[in-house]
Amino acid sequence: PSAARPAPRRRAAAAAARAAEGSGDADTYEEDPLDVLEVTDVTDSEAINRAWRLKRAQARSEKERQRVEAAHNALLSQLLERRLNEGADPEVAYADRSAPLPWKPKVALAPEKQRLMNLGVFLACSYYMRTSGSPTNGFMVAMAYCAWRMVNKLGTYIQAASEDREDVRVADSQKLNRAVVLLGMFAGGAYALVTYGFPLAPALAPYLAMAGGPSANGLLFTTIAAACTVACTFFR
Repeated sequence: PSAARPAPRRRAAAAAARAAEGSGDADTYEEDPLDVLEVTDVTDSEAINRAWRLKRAQARSEKERQRVEAAHNALLSQLLERRLNEGADPEVAYADRSAPLPWKPKVALAPEKQRLMNLGVFLACSYYMRTSGSPTNGFMVAMAYCAWRMVNKLGTYIQAASEDREDVRVADSQKLNRAVVLLGMFAGGAYALVTYGFPLAPALAPYLAMAGGPSANGLLFTTIAAACTVACTFFR
């Protein structure tokens, strides 16, 4: 056991040495920021920011919050210095603080169990929309499920800074806005595909008629539901 303990001390000493060399916010920092935020990769900015939000929300005192902030600032400084040393473009190097396309969908594969659930709900709603003369009910169920699944998924990435009611409200608002925008993007793409894309491929007409069922809106509803299922399964 005694042989396994020097590693954290060596890392802490290295962090202190970096601080002594003048690393900005970490000039008095004596702890390894990786240990404070419980992350392992200094190059993974998303993991660092998620851990920072989580630790900040869990902090129970001002001293603990300052400790978390210091660790976060130290890691961001190291990440920025690494990118600049590797010759990254300044706009790319500072991308963690101001994303050029903040609403761009990001790949985030759902767990296998959720993927199977998403597929099952879509197939059930699709069958109802195809066989029913009024597919609106199946479409609404599919969209409500996709919205719930997306907001639930975003909860892993968007967390309240603290347990304060206002911080929780802000986080909930961000999750809802993000879910609406993402699902709207995919639904809009599906609408454009049905309206402008499918007519350009008349050979697909028999298959599209089978997929859409007897209702005039069956194909549109099914395509939008499929697109939103893809969104909440593979993106965030």
